[in-house]
Amino acid sequence: MSGGCGYGYAVQTQTPPDGKCWNCGSSDDGLRRCNSCKDARYCSRECQVDHWKEHKAFCRHRSASSAARDPRNEGNRDVLMESIEAQYEMLRKARKEGTQIVCVSNTHAGLVGPGMPIPEGVPSNFGLKQQALTEFQSRRGHRQFFGEASYKAYYDELVQNESEWEEFFRHPRNHEHVEHTCGIMGTYATLLRQRGSYEECGRVLDVERKALDVYGEHCAVPRVPAAQVSCFEGLVYLYNRIRYNLNNNLERYHENIEVFRDLCVHEAKRRLSFEEQDYLYTLEGVMGIDYRQITVDDIRALSDEQCLRAIMIPIDHFSDHSGFQKDQAKRKKRVQLLACGHCRKLETALGQFKECTRCEKAVYCSRDCQRNAWKMHKKVCGKKK
Repeated sequence: MSGGCGYGYAVQTQTPPDGKCWNCGSSDDGLRRCNSCKDARYCSRECQVDHWKEHKAFCRHRSASSAARDPRNEGNRDVLMESIEAQYEMLRKARKEGTQIVCVSNTHAGLVGPGMPIPEGVPSNFGLKQQALTEFQSRRGHRQFFGEASYKAYYDELVQNESEWEEFFRHPRNHEHVEHTCGIMGTYATLLRQRGSYEECGRVLDVERKALDVYGEHCAVPRVPAAQVSCFEGLVYLYNRIRYNLNNNLERYHENIEVFRDLCVHEAKRRLSFEEQDYLYTLEGVMGIDYRQITVDDIRALSDEQCLRAIMIPIDHFSDHSGFQKDQAKRKKRVQLLACGHCRKLETALGQFKECTRCEKAVYCSRDCQRNAWKMHKKVCGKKK
């Protein structure tokens, strides 16, 4: 049975057909529904309790996604985040258990999924987007980088068939697919920047910028949900952060002046606390007033020279700091391609090789290599990172 996920795809889960208990499989006219998800059915309280460990990730996701779709919860960030977290937990559980994850996306032309014909108006290689989305949404933190192979395949597809994808993205009912694309490309660009592949990072950001422009057009029409506009503004902020960091890596500080203004305007509009912001606080050293008193008009009135001075404050302060250098080295190390612990073959994309599930340090290109390396590896295996 497919459990519908938010953001247009599903996870294939093995559940009994309608009319049978989800735990023992018995048929009973008196089956009762799970009070939270309204999908699962049980013949007794004991069966429901026994099945809870297996059912809870699916149940939590169904309940949270239903709440997120409720018009009464529009704009409620807590409800939205609960839905996203529940979706991640279900995908994580499915990946861990080896359960098949099946993408079924809703588009303006109809549903698209494995074994289904591609409707007219949908890019012929739409499956590459679905695979990248699955990798992107089933991981957290730096482990999102482990979807590099899927991200690169989708990026190459966007470049090779740019006009086909642009036409698809411009349809009003496909705005979620533009949103997904911005998130995927932003993650891929961050990986490349941290690895030091600056030219590639710049090219990926150019593709994301085009997608953001289309998404902005979708958000400019009347009666757009506030949550969609907020999501767009957040994606623009994240894009600007990556572009800003890339320019700093390349010492193109003058190219960051307008980017810096936009970042400060976003933080001022959102009234981010000192701990949440990365840019607005630097204006205190330039303007001589508390950051909480700085308005959007103040930021837009700044001269280029003032912006450049603010840009250089953290660079001059942290560039030679040992803690900063260690943090940068750590970030770069975790995105480097790894070698097989036995044959020393190098990955072609991050996350291509499987980790030793016990120590989570050694990686292997195949089951045979892991088996052949065990005699030596077992002496150091056992302690996690």
